[in-house]
Amino acid sequence: MSTVTDLAGNNPVALDPSVRRHDKVSSVEFRGPTQEITIGASAVLSTAFGNRTRFIRIAPDGDIYYDIGTAPDAANAAKRSYLVQDAVEPVPVRPGEKISVILSNASSGFCDITEDAV
Repeated sequence: MSTVTDLAGNNPVALDPSVRRHDKVSSVEFRGPTQEITIGASAVLSTAFGNRTRFIRIAPDGDIYYDIGTAPDAANAAKRSYLVQDAVEPVPVRPGEKISVILSNASSGFCDITEDAV
């Protein structure tokens, strides 16, 4: 089993050996489905990621907190990660997981979530 983390070193995720070719984020092509989530002062959820998704790319237009899992909660300070405005971050996920996103310093915005293309 391999372990990868997000660019900030958070949220280690053990990958299934059958997807070993995705050990490195640099080898991932983000050509899968994209969700544009309207975000604000309350946490919002994406739809579940596809059954072949191993990474997502997060691209917010404001500073955000996010959490990924089967029941994610970006409002929970103990579970969430931080991403600055206009950053683009690839993050490892498991099929069927979701992302919860909340803005940290603005009233509204958008966050694009793109799945990898396996």
